[in-house]
Amino acid sequence: MLVRTTEDGGLFLAQIEVRHGEAITRRNVSDPTCATATTALAVIAALTVEREPVTIVHTVPEPPPPLPPPLAPSPWHLRVGGSFVMTSLLRPSVSVGALGYAELDHDGSRFFAWRFRAGFEYATGFEVEVATASTLLRSYAGRVEIGGPRVELSHALELNLGAVGVFGGLVGDGRGASLVESHTSARADLGAIARLRMSVWRLAFEVGLGALVPMYHTRFLFQPGPSVAYESPPLGVLGDVGASIWAL
Repeated sequence: MLVRTTEDGGLFLAQIEVRHGEAITRRNVSDPTCATATTALAVIAALTVEREPVTIVHTVPEPPPPLPPPLAPSPWHLRVGGSFVMTSLLRPSVSVGALGYAELDHDGSRFFAWRFRAGFEYATGFEVEVATASTLLRSYAGRVEIGGPRVELSHALELNLGAVGVFGGLVGDGRGASLVESHTSARADLGAIARLRMSVWRLAFEVGLGALVPMYHTRFLFQPGPSVAYESPPLGVLGDVGASIWAL
């Protein structure tokens, strides 16, 4: 559509030109006033446009891309905790000590779930006196546990079974009338342990009871004498009471 307005001899000439492909249609309007000429031309233009076919296009927006699926929660959980430890391996007195550990748990099933625990423990016995001498036994060791079988007694209570190994050193402090001597021996104990665990929110409270077999036969002797200050037993009892919290 093309519109022209010109003045000729006191008349205002308005022309509209509409193209439909190769066909051209022209309309002319003249009037002494420019306003009247352009108004008439506007009416003609409106009627011309009204007669032309109108195509209405509905645009449908593309749907947004699907959101990625949420990440599945990891079946593995990390716990950190501590325990109060008791063992009969440092007899003739029962030893007491402390254990700090980290544990990796798998959700598993009702009757089996992998459990890996590693920590460090310190334990000390009570002073043992023989004649004019005495001895005090101490233990520094790392502890490793691998569990699998378990029984879920309820939603919050479960029984776990596993193997346990304790590896470190024994220190015997012998005291005579005027002499103090320390002797160190390697320690390696293997055994099994059962744990009763109660979980509350992210916390877990547990009691463990097991048995250990020393892999090294250790003997500390008093001198002069000689009298036995300590001799490792063929079998020892292990117990602990502790708590842990989910770190991840």
